[in-house]
This record gives sequence, structure tokens and C-alpha cells, in this order.
Amino acid sequence: MAETPEYQPLAAVAGFAVDRAVAELVERAEGPAGFAQVPPYRGASYTRKMPRPVPALRAALLVRHVAQGKAQDAIRAARAAGTSWAELADTLGVDGGEAAYRVAVGPDDGWAWYQRQDVYWRCSACAELVTDSGPYEAHPANNETGHADGCARHLVEIAAYQATWDEL
Repeated sequence: MAETPEYQPLAAVAGFAVDRAVAELVERAEGPAGFAQVPPYRGASYTRKMPRPVPALRAALLVRHVAQGKAQDAIRAARAAGTSWAELADTLGVDGGEAAYRVAVGPDDGWAWYQRQDVYWRCSACAELVTDSGPYEAHPANNETGHADGCARHLVEIAAYQATWDEL
């Protein structure tokens, strides 16, 4: 017998929260006209109030957009706290730091070739605003600009990078 993943109950809680959010958004946007009485299954002897499909879709897309923004905020906070792109990749369930960075900058709006896609966060060690260009360069100084001179966190990252070269 397969075991139930420990996160499954949390996914159900999240699903119920999204259902409530969608219903509330439909109510605010459409009022009673945004709902229909629908049987919960074929042949049911009762009905329940459910959001109509198109207003529910609009609300669900809004929830998805806001949730994506919240995820990007959490990624920035994790980077500020010292979490590496590789660690974030594990959490996000993507393959590698570059993929985690693409999640952080969000979907390509068609202008990516024209504008820089950086992630900005406030360093927890020096309190400066850091521009994070992603995990594409090996040396931390090439990826993160804006740290204060002598920032302990940034100096530790640079020392760790240089130690890898000393081992060669």
C-alpha cells in the first residue's frame, strides 16, 4: 500500500483556501449573478451554490497571479537570508539554480532580451539593497552587487569561492 505524502493534507488545506478565495472574489466582482445552484454530482437530490465557470476562472487566474508574486517575495526573502539558488531549486522542485532564478524573475514577458531580469533583495548582513543577477557566474562578486564594503555575508561567499580554487 502506498504511503500518503506528508504534504498531502497541506495541499488539501490550500485547495480549500483557494476555493474560498475564488468564491469571495466572484461574490465581490459579480454578486449573486456570479453563482448558480448546481448538483454536486449527477443524480443528486440537492444542489449547492457554486461560482459560475467564467467568473470562477477570472478569480482563479487572479489568485494564481497573486500567489506567484508571493512566491517571488519568498524567494527574495530566502536569498536575503542566505539561501543559495541551488537550495531554492530543491525547494521549488526545479533542476538547478538557473531554473530557480527563472522562477524568481517570473515568466518571460517578451521583453527579456531588452531588459535585465534581476532579483533585488535587502542583505540580512549589511542591510544594503542587492542586485542579484542569478547563479550564472562563478564568482559571487559577479552575481551580487550592492553589498556594503566589508559585508560579512558577501565576504564569506567570496572566501568559499576562492577556497574551491585553492583546492585545485
